[in-house]
Amino acid sequence: MAGRIIGLVGPIASGKTAAAKALIGAGFERFSLSGFVQRAAGTLPTDEHGVRQGIDLINVQGRARRYLPLTSEEYGRMRRVEDYTAAGLSFRREYNPAYFAKAVTQQIRRRWEDGRLSRDADIVIEGIRTPEEIMYLQEALGMYAIGVTTGTRDDMTAGQAERWERVLRREREEHRQGEPETPEQFVEIDNYELGEGFHIWDALQLCAQEGSLIVNAGKPVQYTRREVLAIARGLSNIEGQTRSAERAAY
Repeated sequence: MAGRIIGLVGPIASGKTAAAKALIGAGFERFSLSGFVQRAAGTLPTDEHGVRQGIDLINVQGRARRYLPLTSEEYGRMRRVEDYTAAGLSFRREYNPAYFAKAVTQQIRRRWEDGRLSRDADIVIEGIRTPEEIMYLQEALGMYAIGVTTGTRDDMTAGQAERWERVLRREREEHRQGEPETPEQFVEIDNYELGEGFHIWDALQLCAQEGSLIVNAGKPVQYTRREVLAIARGLSNIEGQTRSAERAAY
């Protein structure tokens, strides 16, 4: 039997990392789009005042491409988080919304081919941002997308105050870099990423339609862990998956 492939999507501090750790603890192999996004960021050029001017694009093979500047308003938002978030936005817009999904698919297939990864291995994919990435990975790998959020199907921005508290807590406990610095910045960035930036809201709606949306508002982290493992246990009984045929072709 082909292994299960699960992709995680959700807004800032929604519990995606907790879900991923639960799956990894259950034996899933971790892959992420984030590493490709970081490589795409490359070097961000600055002017004489140290102000970022654009994104020095580097493709997944590491060859330098060209600058793709963001508008000042867009970069004003993105510079408040890690620079590679801005690069991810630029790269997806310039080339293909599923660009990084294609990159991680190639990585997984290479590991199948060279024997470093069993075709029966269970896989969790992190760093998914857009509906296009979900749809590409579903078609290419038979991935099953799980959304993690504090929002509801009707209001994906619900629970922002709770997620801001999570940001503060993980800054204290994990010393994460590049987090929003104020609740106002958090809400601005979060709304942008849910909407016109990455369309995370639309990605979560896809999960809701499939019954794979974990809403953890007011819940302890153990709730997210239990829910994602319960969904994973049920995947072996889902019909219509074409993973075995797809993997045999590569």
